Amino acid sequence: MTPAQLTTLKAAILANTAIAAERTANNHIGIAAHYNAPGTGVVWRPVITAAELNAAVVWTEYATLTAVLQNCFQAMIAGEWVDGTNTNIRAGFASIFAGTGAAVTRANLVALAQRVPTRFEMAFMTGSVCSLFGRIVTPNDVALAMGTV
Repeated sequence: MTPAQLTTLKAAILANTAIAAERTANNHIGIAAHYNAPGTGVVWRPVITAAELNAAVVWTEYATLTAVLQNCFQAMIAGEWVDGTNTNIRAGFASIFAGTGAAVTRANLVALAQRVPTRFEMAFMTGSVCSLFGRIVTPNDVALAMGTV
């Protein structure tokens, strides 16, 4: 972690009353476990594979799309993955599958593009996007942040 990230983690740890006992005891393992547990809200996924997207499509709904919209979806998934943190990608999901006949696919894609963040990710989120998405905080990270190494 960068010095700035360690400073952010330290501030989160110091402000968190739920882990006061762990903090007082320098229980870095307990603090790390707390921050690696599920938090609240949603975080957008930065990497969603084309295979995952294809699996989320209701193909009978896709078949009812115009050729232009089908081509837009094919262009979107032409690479190995798409970035769910990108507002343009999310707008693409919404516009391609905008009709009432594609509501299940649209809902599937939105659900696929997000998940519940960990408490650690929540400390680094801006607008449901996490700069450290998927990173696990370690006891060593906690020790470095708290200056006890």
